[in-house]
Amino acid sequence: MKKYLLALAWLAVAANSSVQAEGLLNSNNLYLGANVGVTHSLGGEDLCSDLLDCKQGKVLVGYKLNDTFAVEGAYQQFFNVKFADGTSQKMAGVGLSAVGSMPVMNNVDAFGRLGIFSGRVENSNSSQLVKGAYERTHVLWGVGAAYKLTENWGLRGEYEGTQGNGDAEDIGAVSGGITFSSF
Repeated sequence: MKKYLLALAWLAVAANSSVQAEGLLNSNNLYLGANVGVTHSLGGEDLCSDLLDCKQGKVLVGYKLNDTFAVEGAYQQFFNVKFADGTSQKMAGVGLSAVGSMPVMNNVDAFGRLGIFSGRVENSNSSQLVKGAYERTHVLWGVGAAYKLTENWGLRGEYEGTQGNGDAEDIGAVSGGITFSSF
């Protein structure tokens, strides 16, 4: 997993050859954010048929390399489902993405992301007699739009998905959130 994250970070810097060394460490390019939303399964049995049980959330930190390219890291919970029979399943982890954006109108940018999500899926029941967990590493992708409210604050809406490997299920999430970008 560490190899994937290092390769993605190297690719993010290498893809932007116009970045100068003194501009790369500019703290004005740093931003923070948080999203909340709902999750659904992309094929197979949908664990999240009751959307009230499948709340999604993430906190993120990003760094803008220029006006159209950024790198984001996030802690994200895709779902935490509790079933009627007392069993539960949750998936949470960290992601690293390259984010490309372009303006579409005044104060509105469209963006796309491509990265890696490494998470842990935990299964348990109410008596805790059955408990298990396993790690998942997936391709993370997404599309969305961001609206700049002020010089420092912004709103964003996005759709993100994880592409499962092997027999792992693909997960999608629709979310909205806020960003803050002045340090």
